[in-house]
Amino acid sequence: MNSPPNSAAVTPKPAPLTLYWRDGCHLCEDMENTLSDLVDAARYRLKRVDIDADADLRERYNADVPVLCLNGEELCRHFLDLTAVEAALASYNRE
Repeated sequence: MNSPPNSAAVTPKPAPLTLYWRDGCHLCEDMENTLSDLVDAARYRLKRVDIDADADLRERYNADVPVLCLNGEELCRHFLDLTAVEAALASYNRE
């Protein structure tokens, strides 16, 4: 006799998003707020990285913040690209 399939749903892991930002940047605040407004917080963990605390990051992203990445891959800069973020989150838990 065959065993019934496991009916327990697998809970997807939240994707580790990194937001490169700087204090006082209105675009940075807008991106973070828009992300939290439009994407279910259970789907991601957000790590904020202040570029001004690291000379290399400041040189790399100085005029480009905010920058949102998943596992080192840039998803968007300056403004939230919801299509790119949704696609990245959808593919994050695929095997």
